Formats: sequence, C-alpha cells, structure tokens
Amino acid sequence: MYHTILEDAFDTSDEEIIQSFTQLLGLILMANEPLSSQSLISLIGRATPPTPLEDDLVLSILEFMGALLSGIADDTLPLRPLHLSFREFLLDPKASGPFCVSAPSAHGDLARISLNIVNQDLRFNICGLDKKCGEQLVVPEWFGNFSLGDGLRELPGCD
Repeated sequence: MYHTILEDAFDTSDEEIIQSFTQLLGLILMANEPLSSQSLISLIGRATPPTPLEDDLVLSILEFMGALLSGIADDTLPLRPLHLSFREFLLDPKASGPFCVSAPSAHGDLARISLNIVNQDLRFNICGLDKKCGEQLVVPEWFGNFSLGDGLRELPGCD
C-alpha cells in the first residue's frame, strides 16, 4: 500500500528526488522531537556543506505526503507518521525499496547539522549573565540548576 502511494507521488527513476525524499524523511523519522516543516527547513538551512534539500524541494516533497504524515497542512505543526507502520515500512529495505530510509545516515545528518549549529552559535556566556569569569555566577531560577565547573574559568578571555 505505502509503496503504491509513494510510486504514484514520486518518480523512482529520478535519483535526485529519491535521494532528497529519503534524506528528508530520515530527518523527520529520526528526530527525537517531531519537527514542524518550518523548523525542518530552518534546520536543513544550517547544514554545512549545504544539502541538496532546497526549501522548495522540501515543500514539494511534503505536499505529496498528506496521506502519510500529520502536520502537512500547517507549517507550524509537528510532522509525524500517521501510523507506526509507515515508519517501519521506510526503515525496511526489502519492503520500501528505493524509498528506504537509512537510520544511521539520518542520525549522521542530524548530528552534523546539530554540531554545525553549536559550532556557529556557541559562545562564552551565551545567556549574557551579569558576571565576569571566575566570579560566582547567580543563575536565574528559570535557567535551571547546573554547575559551570572549573574548566570554564580557563577559557580564553577569562581574566
């Protein structure tokens, strides 16, 4: 059933479309928390090197997935398989054939994108707490309980 739906929606002889489909669905299926199409496009946009998944291509693939994924109609709603069997189908190479999603590859994509975001955005005192290095930081209640440890005092710029 899933194979027929996907074959009607996507040209299996177009390797670029099939590769984009499997990469996109891999990100959707392997994310720890379901992502909206808006969040997914933002995440993909942070990939380095850039992925072949352009915004228009992501949206055109998702356009055909309304029968299989929830959240398609609203770009702020999380994208989720309507049924667990769709996830199982995509992860089974024998059942899904060219539509097979590689879990290790998708996890690798998510890890690379996440590390790229951390590499670009992580900086000392990211929260803008009002103290210098080595001084006792007073962490606002909303931030939670954690310990900065002595290692941070040795960062460059901590005088």
